Amino acid sequence: MSYSPENWQTISKLLDQALDLPREARESWLETLPEPDSAFREQLREMLAHQAAAETADFLETLPKLTAVGLAIIIALFRRKQTLLLSEINLLKW
Repeated sequence: MSYSPENWQTISKLLDQALDLPREARESWLETLPEPDSAFREQLREMLAHQAAAETADFLETLPKLTAVGLAIIIALFRRKQTLLLSEINLLKW
C-alpha cells in the first residue's frame, strides 16, 4: 500500500490521534471522522488492528529457534567483539 506524501502526513497525524485514545474509544472515533479524513477510515482501522495485535501478541513469550548457523554467527560476533575489546585494553596499557 503506497500513499502520496500529503496523504501519508494526514494518515500519520490521524493515527497518532487514534493511538492517544483508549483502545475501546478508537472505533467510535473512526466512525466520526469528518470529510476528507473519513476517506482514510479503512486504512486507519487496519493499521490500528495491526498495532493492537502487536501489543497483545505473546511474541516475546516464544523465542525464535536458533539454528546451528545462527549460533555460529553469534559466537563469531561475540569472539570478534571480545578480541576488539582486548585490543583496546592493550592499547590503553601502553
